[in-house]
Amino acid sequence: MSRASFILTIPIVLTVWLMSVGAVSAQPRPTVDKLVAAFDDVVFGAEYDQTMRAKSIHKWLTSLRVKVEGEPRDNHIQYLRNHLSEIRDLTGLSIEPTENNGGTAPENITVLFLPAAKMDKVRVPQVSERQIRTLAASRGCYFLSFRLPPNEITTSVIVVNNQRTSRAINHCLLEELTQSLGFPNDSELIRPSLFSESDSVTSFTRSDEILVRAMYDPRLLPGTPRLEALEVVRGIIEELDSTLPLD
Repeated sequence: MSRASFILTIPIVLTVWLMSVGAVSAQPRPTVDKLVAAFDDVVFGAEYDQTMRAKSIHKWLTSLRVKVEGEPRDNHIQYLRNHLSEIRDLTGLSIEPTENNGGTAPENITVLFLPAAKMDKVRVPQVSERQIRTLAASRGCYFLSFRLPPNEITTSVIVVNNQRTSRAINHCLLEELTQSLGFPNDSELIRPSLFSESDSVTSFTRSDEILVRAMYDPRLLPGTPRLEALEVVRGIIEELDSTLPLD
């Protein structure tokens, strides 16, 4: 399998998705307080290593250029396109072709579709083989994101088990793409949600949309410290919650 060249600096997150098919009945509309708490959880929490908890806002500042490698099926590519379109609309980030597909710059997101037995064979600069084996052990999917100091996410690698069911892959792509935008942690505070390990959603819920829109609102600047960021986010979430239509 050929591998693209990456300029990877500081790894900011290592996360893995475990297959979950739990359903959840409709819950009361979350309050602004709960939405802010969920934002705090998914942005400033850490799934595995608490020393890697973010202390400030990290997000993409450039266009997303996605390259697909491995063995995807046609429907996998369509899922990816659908989710990227939603992400573009929610974040304002543009989606551009890579230099190998008519663009002028190399990819900064690589999505690898691999059978389970090959998921631990991926090699990424500055990530140990032991870390990769740990992430691949679930045979679900995982991502790695990297940033340039201090606050800009610049590169992500997403690895997907292409032997999962179509629905599992669809959900997995949505979750890993979204988490690679600056949402490294899971949360059970709001359900259903793509951030909940108990749910298997394949599109953004209203609450997910609010969190993603809040992160990429221009009033929330990269590098904003946690407590200040939560104050800014509260105002943004209040606006979004009052204007977005109910599900």
